[in-house]
Amino acid sequence: MKKIFGLAFVIFLFYGCSKENSSSNKSNPQAPINTISTKAELALLNFDLSHSSKKSGFPNLGDLSGQTPIDIPKETKNFESKDPVIHYERFSLNNNNIENHKGQYLKVFVTGENYITIRGKRYDLAQFHFHRDSEHALRGKRYGMEVHLVHVSTDGKIAVLGMFIQETRRENEKLGILINNSPLVSNGLNSIPFNYNLFDLLPKTSGKYYSYNGSLTTPNLDFEANPDGLSWIVFDSPIHISTNQLTKYSDLFGENVRVLQPLAGRTVWSNPEYRIR
Repeated sequence: MKKIFGLAFVIFLFYGCSKENSSSNKSNPQAPINTISTKAELALLNFDLSHSSKKSGFPNLGDLSGQTPIDIPKETKNFESKDPVIHYERFSLNNNNIENHKGQYLKVFVTGENYITIRGKRYDLAQFHFHRDSEHALRGKRYGMEVHLVHVSTDGKIAVLGMFIQETRRENEKLGILINNSPLVSNGLNSIPFNYNLFDLLPKTSGKYYSYNGSLTTPNLDFEANPDGLSWIVFDSPIHISTNQLTKYSDLFGENVRVLQPLAGRTVWSNPEYRIR
């Protein structure tokens, strides 16, 4: 299987390089890239490759442990912690930050000093993106959408903050800014003269969250379970989106969710006393 993966990866690199060379004469805008370590860059590459792959191209991998997404169960184990400590500041959307990723989902690149710390370890926020419908379920319930805030440490470890998005009658101004300015063409990038602060997008009610070790939400590229795990933090309280906004997003992007994976004996932790602000 590793030989197959190696061959596939070589083919991918060849295709990527050929595609890049063929378009080198075009003045296509480039998404902003933070200065991060090589290991962190490789981790983000694997994350993007996994999300860009068609679900039908992978086996279900239901027999492997440690996969994501899951149905967060009623039976969780409580703990109290001030982690994650969130350090978000305003960043500019005026630098080709907003991407229509392969026509599959909306993705936003983040610049500046935006990061979280978990047990004193820093994870820099690289990007956030959307799924329709929600990938996780909460005691059997799924929401209209889910947003994933992808953080990566200098040694290549990934921590993701996930938030459910509930369909309501109310417009969400901050989500609307992104949806209304999403590029209409696949792989298009857009800039708008606006400073965005992700604190404005986080839930404003309970900060309670669930945490567990999982994987990317499509199978890992080597078809093996992730031995180190990927740290997931999923907030209990959803943020909202209006029906009109959800319809507008759906007109641009199709569903991009993975089937629920077995918990397989993993502990899901809940932090009922956490406060975001």
